[in-house]
Amino acid sequence: SQGGSAGGDYKQYMDYSKYMKGGAQGGGSPAILAASNVSVTASAADCNTTEQLKAWHEQQVERIDEYTPKAYQHFAQAPIDDEYRKNLVRITGESEQVKARTPKSALDCKTELQLKAWRKANDEQIKQYVP
Repeated sequence: SQGGSAGGDYKQYMDYSKYMKGGAQGGGSPAILAASNVSVTASAADCNTTEQLKAWHEQQVERIDEYTPKAYQHFAQAPIDDEYRKNLVRITGESEQVKARTPKSALDCKTELQLKAWRKANDEQIKQYVP
C-alpha cells in the first residue's frame, strides 16, 4: 500500500523541463544557433537588425514545424509572418517609401503592379481595423 495515496509519488515528474526537447530554454537547434553569430532575441520587437529578425523568424518557424501538426501550421505561422513584416518595416524604414509609391485609389493605378500594391495596402488596413 502507498499510505492512502492513490496517485503515487508524482513529485518526481514535476520538473517537466527535462522531458521537453531542448531543455528548459527550448527554441531552435543549439548547433544552428551557435553556428550563426546572431543572437536570437525573445521577441521581434527586441530585434535591431534584419539579421536578428531573420534569426527570430527562423526560430519561430522551427518551433511551429516541430510542435504543430502540418495541417495547422499555416494558422500558427500567419501571426509570426505578420510580426516579422511589421518589424522588418520598422527596422528598414521601408514603410514611408511604400506609402509614397502606392496609389491612393484604384483609379490612380496605371499598371497591374500598382493595382496589386494598392490592394495589398487596403487589405492590410481592413485586417487592422475591421473585426
